[in-house]
Amino acid sequence: MRFLYGIGFNIALLGLSAHLSAIAATPPAAAVQATTIDRIAIYDSSRTIKGNGVEFKLPTGFKGGSPSNAQTRAAIAQTAKMFPSMASIMQVFENDPSIVRAIATSTDSQQVPSMVLVTQLPIPASVSLAEIQEMMAKFIPSMLPPEFTLVENQILNVGSRQIVRLSIDVNVQGIQLKESIGLFKTGNQIFQVTYVYDNESSQQAMPVFEQIINTFKATSKT
Repeated sequence: MRFLYGIGFNIALLGLSAHLSAIAATPPAAAVQATTIDRIAIYDSSRTIKGNGVEFKLPTGFKGGSPSNAQTRAAIAQTAKMFPSMASIMQVFENDPSIVRAIATSTDSQQVPSMVLVTQLPIPASVSLAEIQEMMAKFIPSMLPPEFTLVENQILNVGSRQIVRLSIDVNVQGIQLKESIGLFKTGNQIFQVTYVYDNESSQQAMPVFEQIINTFKATSKT
């Protein structure tokens, strides 16, 4: 049962990350009425994100930080409005918004900023990556809202780290997005890196995604 709870949490993450990217792409007036990226994340001038139980290095052109529980809840409320079918799943964040560990966005002038969302999944570490991949394949396609399409689900190595990699195509508010997702074990925890980018950024996406996973460390949560 707890594993299925983790699947639902994963789907909620897909909606949250897509919502944040869509908000970042909206005109300023609309963004102010919703939830702006600057209100979601506490940005750090350093490219190394360290705190809230995680540490990793951002590629050039990104900035990020750890959101407060209030900021996470604000983003969740807006996401539930954008994707009504996810509203009940979003309740998992209400129980513990601190499982959103870090958010980062690109700082260049592209129309749809790329975004990184790092979370700890509520899945027992005793569950193998093969089991995670199998259950994702079984449940996610039928549970996703119509805006989301699962196009890839495989186990592969990123550097020395083995991950379950999911690829999702997203069409939200007329904006075409892609989500590259890596689920992996670190110690007795399972983390997820979700990287959201537009179709035009696909060729540059994998080096960014792989750098974050390669440099990721779990640290003491303070």
